[in-house]
Amino acid sequence: MNHIKLPLSATALAIFTIAACQLDGPGDGTTGDDTAAATAALTTDDATAALDDACGADATMVVTPAVIPPTPTGVPVTLDVAVTNPDPASCAARSFQLHIVDTGLLFVPRPDAPGVPSTIVPLASGVTAHVTVTATAPASADPGDVIPVSFNVTEAPPPGQGQPPVIILPPQPGDGIPFTVAGVPGCQVSASHELMITSTSVVDDPIRTAFDPGSRDPRNGVWTFKRLAEGIARTPQDAPAMVEAMLSSFNTAQTVNGFTVNARPGLQAQVLASWPRTASGQLDLARAPVTLLAIVNRFDLRDLTNGDAGEGRFVFAFNLEPLPDAPPPLATIIFEYKLPATQDRDVMRWAEAFHLLGSLPFGERYNLVLQAITETFTRRGARPGHPNGSAINAVRTDEIPFGDNNLWELREFHLSPSSGRLEPSPLELTPDLSFNNSAVLAAYITANQPAIIAETQDLPVALDGAPFKAGAVFNDLRTWFAPGVDGEARHHFAINTCNGCHSVQETGTPFLHLAPRPAGAESLRSRWLTGTVINDPATGALRSFDDLGRRKADLKAIVCSGSDGPPRGKLRKGIHRSH
Repeated sequence: MNHIKLPLSATALAIFTIAACQLDGPGDGTTGDDTAAATAALTTDDATAALDDACGADATMVVTPAVIPPTPTGVPVTLDVAVTNPDPASCAARSFQLHIVDTGLLFVPRPDAPGVPSTIVPLASGVTAHVTVTATAPASADPGDVIPVSFNVTEAPPPGQGQPPVIILPPQPGDGIPFTVAGVPGCQVSASHELMITSTSVVDDPIRTAFDPGSRDPRNGVWTFKRLAEGIARTPQDAPAMVEAMLSSFNTAQTVNGFTVNARPGLQAQVLASWPRTASGQLDLARAPVTLLAIVNRFDLRDLTNGDAGEGRFVFAFNLEPLPDAPPPLATIIFEYKLPATQDRDVMRWAEAFHLLGSLPFGERYNLVLQAITETFTRRGARPGHPNGSAINAVRTDEIPFGDNNLWELREFHLSPSSGRLEPSPLELTPDLSFNNSAVLAAYITANQPAIIAETQDLPVALDGAPFKAGAVFNDLRTWFAPGVDGEARHHFAINTCNGCHSVQETGTPFLHLAPRPAGAESLRSRWLTGTVINDPATGALRSFDDLGRRKADLKAIVCSGSDGPPRGKLRKGIHRSH
């Protein structure tokens, strides 16, 4: 509480004069001079302190409506936030900050975020101000989702003083005003059932996500690291050696596309050293130190000219222990498979298969159908004519703790046609960092501007005879710039790079799009996936993101297209984003 010395009002003087007179009386041992001195003291120090204590009370807040009716995505709800300065009229005016908590809704004004100032509410004592806030459920939300609306009010610092850190805790269950997403009639797509499946009923399935060597159950371990690796390797017996060789590549410097990728020794110490081994000394893949975070449908990446209907992905987190004075133990490994397709009908079958999941509640029947879908692309021989007959397109790692520089690094591995093993490969759509903010990058973006803005570009491995694609990339949460380029082209180029998409500057993402999860909980998704608004780091223009909403609209255009079916071009080619 800030105490401010104020002149006493006439009423206050009268009250304190009466109090002082009551001190004077027979036998009290005081003189008239003593009484006068006491009265003077009370009317200057004690009276002012008493008035100070009456000022500086916490602001009160009332939000109307107190109950929000179920509302579909994309429909704004208007809320009146009444903030009252409860101080007596004799106190000085104060300013308050209205903090909008980022709970996953789209707010106007925007929620508190770095570089986004809170709404300042200047208030005279005893006065109430009204702030209008709109809240909208993003397109990625599903019917039945309940997202809280939550506000906090704190006192603003005096003009000219810096803002002290204000920690606004996210609402706990039961806090805030529930915003329930309403359904709408007609054919719809469910993000949680058809696109990004994080339900614990799936990722913690007691049979499919664990491996029992004595079981003959066809469900046994089908979503485990072991079964996936065995389906990728030349033979199931070679899978442990393939995985160890891939992970051991972190131990020494690698040359990838002409660029040096330095060692990340922490993987050996934190993963391989503690990975259980079989009696023969191989990695025991049945006890791989990983946790399944999500199974993901990337139908939006389809390209029939390349023989696929998009991708299916398994996202795992390494199980790491925190180390003293070390970066957070956050590290993921992602298996990215192509969905094999040779004709239009194949693409449509994939879309219909994933859409069927939207009609099923989570449970054993849902998992049975999902297993049938995933085994179609993870099984051995799923994509004849490709290395090992595997449909795997890439394995990626995103991690901070394996290096000695506190930087997040992203790597990519492809199956080698010669060795049949996963080997370090250049990153998709990401140049080496040495090209950031360079004339070379500017010339490339300008020359390829239409394709970059349309997001149909394929980054070349080499540019003008020199290596261009990165062998790996560090991420300091900043993004890509190039002098003199078109703002739209810069943005679309940056967001399709590995580090640009995982960037606070470009997408508001402080690390991963899917976070490692505690036992029994679902993985948290980034706001880039679920809906946010960010200032473009180069132009300041507002950029809206809701990638799951984008993917929902894409799949809906295919599976809800009616009797005539979707346009052939849209069926054959999705939006080419690598993330």
